[in-house]
Amino acid sequence: GFEVPMGAWLRSSLREMVEESLLKRDEMLGLEVNKKALRQLYDLHLNGRSDYSWALWPLLSLSLWMKKHYQ
Repeated sequence: GFEVPMGAWLRSSLREMVEESLLKRDEMLGLEVNKKALRQLYDLHLNGRSDYSWALWPLLSLSLWMKKHYQ
C-alpha cells in the first residue's frame, strides 16, 4: 500500500504548524501537556534519528481539531 511520509512532513512542511499548535501555545484547550517532554520528543524527531510521527501526528490533529471546534 501507499505509505504517507508523515515523519518527513513533520520535519519540513508541517514544522511551523507543530511549533505553533503544540509547542508555543500555553495550553491545549484544557488538556494537560508536558511541554518540556513534548519539546524533547519533537527535537529527537527533528534530528532524524528517531521517528516519533506516531505520537506527534495524533497530538497535532487533536490540537487543531480542538482549536476549530472548541475555541
